[in-house]
Amino acid sequence: TGRFLSEDPIKDGMNWYSYCGDDPVNAWDPIGLVDIPEDGTKPYNELIDALVELIDAKTNYINEDSKGNRKNKNLLEKYHKQADHIRNNKIKLNSALWYSNALNDVINKVVLDSDNAGSVQELSSVIALLNELRSNIVNKASAKVGDEIMSEDDVWERYMHYRTSNKVYIPVTSGYPIHGGELAEKILSKGARYDFFLGLTYYRGFNGYGVYYDIKILASGVDDYSDTEDWPH
Repeated sequence: TGRFLSEDPIKDGMNWYSYCGDDPVNAWDPIGLVDIPEDGTKPYNELIDALVELIDAKTNYINEDSKGNRKNKNLLEKYHKQADHIRNNKIKLNSALWYSNALNDVINKVVLDSDNAGSVQELSSVIALLNELRSNIVNKASAKVGDEIMSEDDVWERYMHYRTSNKVYIPVTSGYPIHGGELAEKILSKGARYDFFLGLTYYRGFNGYGVYYDIKILASGVDDYSDTEDWPH
């Protein structure tokens, strides 16, 4: 385990002396900020892929449940188990969570609590946050492992910025087969209206439950943030 010699200046979590989530070997945090992971953008890419897959599973559930067919109970259970598998095997164990207590907190509260699972909009707000974190790595000149990319306070602030926008954020590309406009149209199963404004793509319409969504396709996709060869492993 590791500890700060003085209080974490960000005062994140219950223990303000805890250092990097008690993982000083794999993470470095001199003043309580989010640092670049050892594998660079890779953990963020994998988290975004998993969240896109989770949104797809949730959408499958909503679209099937909205049909009101009692015979589809087994199919609904299948989608529920698929979502739990994604949470427990692809999100919970992601190494990006080692480098930020605040991000770990966001993921636990919004994504991993299956009994109070976040809505499609809330899950997509986490995607937008992760997209911003990895953009900060890519846009940082001479970025290296351990560099600070965001304060812990800003992690929650940026998540809430996206959460309160009421927009759904979908990456234009992903390692998961369904992404971008294809996923947007699937979410808006009752019909989607396409709009292109100032270089950004939007889809607007209603999901299977009749909830109106304004979906923004993030211009930056996973493929735009491939890992550079100079990241140490």
